[in-house]
Formats: sequence, structure tokens, C-alpha cells
Amino acid sequence: MKKISFILIAALLSGCSQQEPAAPKPPVSAHDHILSAEDAPEGYEYSNINELMSTEDQALTEDLVSSDSEKTTTPEQCAPLATSAMDFIAKIYKNPDTFSAADFSAGDINATVSLSTNPETLPFPADLAECASFSNDVSGIVSDYSTTPLDLQIEGAENLQAAKVTIENAGNPLVGEPGESEFVAHALVDGAVVSVSSHDEQALRQLMEKQVNKVANR
Repeated sequence: MKKISFILIAALLSGCSQQEPAAPKPPVSAHDHILSAEDAPEGYEYSNINELMSTEDQALTEDLVSSDSEKTTTPEQCAPLATSAMDFIAKIYKNPDTFSAADFSAGDINATVSLSTNPETLPFPADLAECASFSNDVSGIVSDYSTTPLDLQIEGAENLQAAKVTIENAGNPLVGEPGESEFVAHALVDGAVVSVSSHDEQALRQLMEKQVNKVANR
């Protein structure tokens, strides 16, 4: 019995000695690790917002970014909960190397995925309860929103938060109609910020999981 035990121990030790440490992951790249066309939910079309912006007139882009800076949110920490195309354009313009975004659309339904390698400023408030209700003021035109936490769990996602944001008063008709909702989520993955916003909850869940996995499994 002793001989067999020593043989087993020797075999185990031999197997352990042959194991090599896992190779370190490459750094997260906002451009290389953002979702692509192959990740589109069924029926959705894909667009790379960074590439679209590169073909736009620079002066026009600067005007759009300038107009976006006129928005005031109360409480101010709730600003990322009501996103718009202008928000993504401004972030890409200001952070071309560390921020990327992709759009997925199916008719009138849109979903936007973003990836930022600058985690210093998370896109959500620390406590969603602070934004149970908030408002956006754009050049004196006010729109009001309400927020409900959304249950979402994804392996590999840290500080994951998700919410359903509903328009209560659409002072600006461009934001939508009262009663319309958008689903938003964000998380930290290996130090990078993953964010998704969509008018369709299922698309949000699917794209958020895909983006988290693409970064985590790079």
C-alpha cells in the first residue's frame, strides 16, 4: 500500500510540474475588442460609429459636440442614464484612442454598445436610487425621466448596474414620447468600461453579455 501511495504522489507531482502558467492577457483595446457585425442580434444591422465619424466633416462634428455641451442634467450624476447619439459623438471626438461605439438597429429599434479603456469616470452614479427621477435641460427645453433598477447578472462583469429609464415628460420631442423606455447597463471588465443602451431589453441583455465576454476572453 505504501508503494502505491508513493507512486500516486510521484505521478501527481510530475503532472503539476508540467503545467505552465497561463499567458497574460493583452491590454484591452477600445477598437479591437468592441463588438462587430458578427455579434449583431438576429434582424439587426451593424454600424461602427467611430468609422462613420471619420468620414464626417470635422467642422460639423465640432458643432455637434459644442451643442451637446449645452445639456444640463439634474441631478448631474444622472446624465449618463438618458443617452443620445450626441453623447457618443462627443465621447469619440474627445477620446478617439480610448473610446469606441457600435450601433445595432432593427427598424425603429436601436442598441448602442460602447467600450472605454479609461475607467476613471464610470457612466452611472454609484447609487441608482439617486436617479429615481431626473431631468435634462437642453437650451431651456426640459425633459423628465424616471429610473427603475434592472436585474442583470453576467459572469466576469464587476460593478454591474442596469436600469430601465422611462420618459415622463418629453419637452424635447426628439427624445421620444412619454411612456417610452430605454434599457441601459454598464460594468467594469478587466479595468475597461462596457456600456449598452437599447430600446429592447432582450437586445440589451444579449449585447451586454457578448461585449463582456469579448473583453474578458480576449
